[in-house]
Amino acid sequence: MADVQQDARTSVVIGIDLSSKKVAMVWEEGKKFGSATISTDKKDRSAALHDLLLHTNKELITALNKVPAEDVYLYIEDPVVGRGGARPTILQSQVDGIVRVCAYPHTTKVYSVNNKTWKKAIVGNGNASKDDVAAWLATHHSFLAELCGDDQDLLDAACVCLYGRYVIDHAERR
Repeated sequence: MADVQQDARTSVVIGIDLSSKKVAMVWEEGKKFGSATISTDKKDRSAALHDLLLHTNKELITALNKVPAEDVYLYIEDPVVGRGGARPTILQSQVDGIVRVCAYPHTTKVYSVNNKTWKKAIVGNGNASKDDVAAWLATHHSFLAELCGDDQDLLDAACVCLYGRYVIDHAERR
């Protein structure tokens, strides 16, 4: 876990990008941003899901125990439907469920985000490529790009986190 200084906020926003064997999280807490990647190399699907459940629960508890639950907003990128057939979508959906179960005791503010929605709102192009996302983050939030390194899942999670903050800030203005 790494922390990078940035401007102050009163709530915590967590952005999550997931795959069938990995959960990438970037969160904004007060004046700091942090990140964590949880992955498994287990071949057996049941063992892999159990491994992700244990590790995701530990990382989320570590991040979420720092603040009152009513101040935590979790934004999860929806599983991508159809890419590679039904199996990857089903597996991603199972990992999505693990994240939601782990987060439930700490927050009820869990939102699903379509990847085209956050890309349009944050990057300016709903069909932005991985390279477009990385370049945009490096240009507009270099401290976050540095935090994420070359991990595309963390880069996406950072943008999902920024999208969550954008949604919250605009809702407060209304």
